[in-house]
Amino acid sequence: MDNTQSDEQQFKELIKQEYQRITKDNKFKIEEGHKNHFLPPVKEIYAFLNIKHDAKTLHQLMRQQDASIPEISPGSLDNIHRHGVGKSIFLKFTEVMKRSSNVLLNAMLPNKHPLVDRAFAVNSNASGWLGVLLMYQEMKNNPNVNQQELLHYKKLVDFVSQRCEQEIVFYEACKKKHYAGEIDLTNQQTYWDKELHPFYQQYTQLDEPVFTSLENILQGVDVLALTNNQKVELIENAHKLEFDFLLNCIACYDIGYVDANNTLSVDAENNSVIYRIIERYTQPDNTETCFHSCWEVIRCILDENDIVVSNRQLASFIPINQKEDTVETLKDAQYNVLKKWFKQQDLPSAEKLRSFIDAFSESINFDWSKHLLLLSKMALGIDALLIDKTKKVECDFGIDIDVTAIWKRAFSQYTKYYQYHFHQHFLSKE
Repeated sequence: MDNTQSDEQQFKELIKQEYQRITKDNKFKIEEGHKNHFLPPVKEIYAFLNIKHDAKTLHQLMRQQDASIPEISPGSLDNIHRHGVGKSIFLKFTEVMKRSSNVLLNAMLPNKHPLVDRAFAVNSNASGWLGVLLMYQEMKNNPNVNQQELLHYKKLVDFVSQRCEQEIVFYEACKKKHYAGEIDLTNQQTYWDKELHPFYQQYTQLDEPVFTSLENILQGVDVLALTNNQKVELIENAHKLEFDFLLNCIACYDIGYVDANNTLSVDAENNSVIYRIIERYTQPDNTETCFHSCWEVIRCILDENDIVVSNRQLASFIPINQKEDTVETLKDAQYNVLKKWFKQQDLPSAEKLRSFIDAFSESINFDWSKHLLLLSKMALGIDALLIDKTKKVECDFGIDIDVTAIWKRAFSQYTKYYQYHFHQHFLSKE
């Protein structure tokens, strides 16, 4: 029997076992990972880039490609992640999965990928990330995929792979110690002191004040008793911890992109668009949104290459449906839309943003389209996170805190992350 048949049979057996397990009180549910700053769930990074990564999106995509895919109501698709679904919806969704990706199905089969099995055994978010990494590997083996483009993500893939392995090994060791009676994993303070703190010290670029703040939180610090400066310090360190993984990911993509395009040199440490965007955005006196800073830096880089693009010219690539009875000219309407985008108002849909960037890239004859789209999504993601965190801080600490200033200091750490991975890159070449 060949491997394909064997896999198919194993998957059928897996479906049968899961089907039998489902009852009214024990529904089928796709777990989306748990809160974890060292290795967050995949959905957090997808959400940051405003990429839909759920059962509803997968079903819609597969239905567009194949009309024979069974119909599932939007409510049921939502419940796959929320409250769970019964046997009939489970069977319909397995059809969607079967036709979407063999790689993801293989990842679910026991003894197929030992690291995936180990991730599931210790309940690590690595199980989700390893599925994504396996899809990357599949694309590397696909002659129809642009392999040069895939190289842009190599350093990012290497970093995430490393974090997955580090976390799995750490959880396995903790589990072993727990069963041996050496540590009590239910005691958060002891767990932090003996295990988590040394682990973070070894595998992150976070500094000691961040850990001190986390320890204060674990000890149940009285927020109301803190001075304003102490609140600011606590919030800033919490943000540094929360966005450690994200800043590492952005830096690895950044260096991987520059390296794949043969413009990374040991003498040009700051030769990257993202580095320049975040450096500009995080200046204390800069009032621009990150998206606005992103496009100002892009315009500066084009200007350095003798391509002058005004904001009005930039706006001319925005696709809009103008109402016939309006007195506003098309150019004015486009320019007003751009200004709103820059101010984080009436933001573009994913389709509109892609159309705008494709048209702009074509006009300047630069093969930047996918890179520019990712830069724009990152910038919009940073702006959206700031709005979200501002609401949370105001709710928890009051409205007297300058959240934007704290936010910029936390994100200005990006230069440290970039420099760390930059030097790691050249150390690996020696």
